[in-house]
Amino acid sequence: STIPSNISGVNFGMNSIGNINDLSISLTATPFICNTNSQIWLDVHNFGSTIITGDVSLVLPLSSSLIFANPPFLFQNGDTLYWSLTNLPPGADTTLEIQIAFSGISQFGNNLTASSSIDIVGVDSDLTNNCLQ
Repeated sequence: STIPSNISGVNFGMNSIGNINDLSISLTATPFICNTNSQIWLDVHNFGSTIITGDVSLVLPLSSSLIFANPPFLFQNGDTLYWSLTNLPPGADTTLEIQIAFSGISQFGNNLTASSSIDIVGVDSDLTNNCLQ
């Protein structure tokens, strides 16, 4: 086969695409069921080309109580937990694991949700992957 005239055959990247800050967060959880414990995993990924520091928050579902968080959170304000992630290199992933308990049926018939967000130090180039529920 022949190489088309507009392609040299040696087209590949020699340099990074510049300084791009982009942290994303995703939330995975086991079902929230009364009188059981549930797991929540927050996965943070650095899609950018720079080392990034960011702050993660998780709003716990109604009627839940915290059993543990790994790594430990920095502080709690009401039903919201906060972590600080420092110096995540490009392509890095980290996972926060949270276990919560549900007791009683005070929220019977209501939707139980958890929500999370991540904010970086600096400007994030893609805000669409920074907040979810």
